[in-house]
Amino acid sequence: MKPMNLLDRAIAYINPVKGATRAKARGRIAAYDTMQAAYDATSPSPHNKRIGITSNDANTEILASGTRLRDIVNDLVRNNPHAAAARLTYQTYMVGSGIIPQATAKRKERAEQVDQLITTHFDSTDIDADGRHDLYGLQALAVGTMVVAGSVLIRRRRRTNADGYALPFQIQVMEPDFLDKTVDGPMTGSNYAIQGIEFNSRGVRVAYHLFDEHPGGLTHSLRNKFISRRIPADDVIHMYRMDRPGQVEGVSWFAPVITRIWHYQDFSIAQLLRQKVAAMFAMFWWSTEEEEEELDEDGNEKTDSGHTIEKLEPGLIQRLPGGSNVEMADPPGVDGYETTQRVTLHEIAVGLGMPVEELTGDYNRFNFSSGRMSRLGFHRRIQLWQSQTILPQFCGGVSRWTAQAVKVVTMSNEPFGIEWTPQPAPMVNPKEEVAVAKDKVRAGLNSRMDEIKKLGRDPEVVEAEIEADNKRADDKKFVFDSDPRTVTAQGQAQADTPSPDQSEDKSDNKSKDDE
Repeated sequence: MKPMNLLDRAIAYINPVKGATRAKARGRIAAYDTMQAAYDATSPSPHNKRIGITSNDANTEILASGTRLRDIVNDLVRNNPHAAAARLTYQTYMVGSGIIPQATAKRKERAEQVDQLITTHFDSTDIDADGRHDLYGLQALAVGTMVVAGSVLIRRRRRTNADGYALPFQIQVMEPDFLDKTVDGPMTGSNYAIQGIEFNSRGVRVAYHLFDEHPGGLTHSLRNKFISRRIPADDVIHMYRMDRPGQVEGVSWFAPVITRIWHYQDFSIAQLLRQKVAAMFAMFWWSTEEEEEELDEDGNEKTDSGHTIEKLEPGLIQRLPGGSNVEMADPPGVDGYETTQRVTLHEIAVGLGMPVEELTGDYNRFNFSSGRMSRLGFHRRIQLWQSQTILPQFCGGVSRWTAQAVKVVTMSNEPFGIEWTPQPAPMVNPKEEVAVAKDKVRAGLNSRMDEIKKLGRDPEVVEAEIEADNKRADDKKFVFDSDPRTVTAQGQAQADTPSPDQSEDKSDNKSKDDE
């Protein structure tokens, strides 16, 4: 505690009770200052001054910066190769060739009926309101939009049976710019809106206020360009990664690395131009006195009219006034360029949550062990993002719309579910990983069905293909060493297992005996 000053002593002398109260209060203030200083980041030193540190909630911060961030990242993805590669990496690993749906029901016939409708509608461009993608292309488009813009809107466009689709609805993927963020604050009754999203009194989303057209696009309907419509929440999927509690809108996944990408880009361009300019000068030539009349004071050639000829090109020989002399150019070096480049790219990759080799395409510095560890960590993050965003939001919403559409088409309330299987992570060492999966099934630690799903395949489809392969081989009397019915894993014939020829002979003999 700080010692009492003259005023403290005076107050304590006149009124000891107030003096003691004042002393206790000063002690509490001193203790609070000490508590704050216990964390270096909160100490009032000059090097701890940071711009933008606030106590705002997530929605206030997004309202202030979200749109600008989105515009910046869109520009980066258009013009920066590493930003474009990062978006493609997210799409490749989070979606790949598609997160596949499969119907489940108590009755096999019901599941097959729904699967047929799903396959017909989702595996064609019928599902796309713009007629460009199947469902899996829309998944990739939605993920790419989400990581760049922070969120994506997927709107259901209702159709009728007369439109001729297997399921009477289509999907439209929209950028978050379609949200009318001027709709904000109290609404009719007890509803309220936050950045174009309407909630009821219990905090449940009930509607989205969307523009008919992109507010930044060229349009033929200028009169209605900035007029939004109230779309029921049941017809909209709003997919984004929720980083803070209460957050109603997403933030670009590139936000933590934007400034580093800019610095890296400026640094690379500066180094490239430095070397480019240096390479222009191959030789300096000091001319004789007679030749100086043809040069200006800077050593550049003159035209007949006396105008200076200025040019800079690769392998340039620069003539200079003075004595006759020739000197070869010595271009500047690039000391530290590779180290700075590598460190900066590592920081960008860390901020994006992906291996640096995926960002750069450079695998020269990685061996099998480090590459495998990097891949495993990245796959865990991919699973996290899939389980928190794509599966519950995108796939969950599409499942709900599909259930409603199937009920209309089949005129049946028989329940069913839809399981979604993401694409598997690429195997780093297929020989070992397949052997591990096989051992798990043999030891009863997992089912063959689940191992097939991990590979991104439908177990029923795989089993049907195996059955067809076996029948085709038997019909043609083929024996493959890949067929465990006839050949062991060591390549030897299975005991007591007849070949197709023997099986046919025995069958014929049995028929004769019966006769």
